[in-house]
Amino acid sequence: EVKLNPRTAHPNLTVTPDNKMASCGRFRWFCDRAAERFESVMQVLCAQGFFSGRHYWEVDVRGAGRGWWVGAAYGSMSRKGSDDACSLGRNKMSWCLKRFDVEYWCFHDNQRVPLVIDEEPQRVGVFLDFEEGILSFHIVFPQMIPLYSFKTKFTDVVYPAFRLWEGSVKLPSTNAKLKGKK
Repeated sequence: EVKLNPRTAHPNLTVTPDNKMASCGRFRWFCDRAAERFESVMQVLCAQGFFSGRHYWEVDVRGAGRGWWVGAAYGSMSRKGSDDACSLGRNKMSWCLKRFDVEYWCFHDNQRVPLVIDEEPQRVGVFLDFEEGILSFHIVFPQMIPLYSFKTKFTDVVYPAFRLWEGSVKLPSTNAKLKGKK
């Protein structure tokens, strides 16, 4: 089961005790300056990383407001500073689906692909096939709609990753490792 790693959470993000939800706060929490903590960008990684296999997780974005990023990143992605090296989708070490206001894009290595999404997603699904080099995004609810797939060669452990502008994201209990072939 995929859960958030609170030691990676930016100080303005609150992670629930069950590590299933991250919320934006107005104030910085007094927390340790862990090396793995995002310093300037309101992001958090999950505790579980994947170096092989097929995996699927869902993210409830109903409470995330008009600015959220759902994606994946190598654990070695930079955490300090406020430049592109630390921002989800803005470097070679991360991929994401981004919503800001009424616009949606998929990002990797600072390249963006605009998406047309007619119905506001309530839940987003992410599928990772490590060996095949596929990371794909889907709207899960209210209906299953494929959005975009990245094709790459993964070279490091891949962690589910999230960024918020406001509100919160929640990891429902439907996340799973997939077995078998496509």
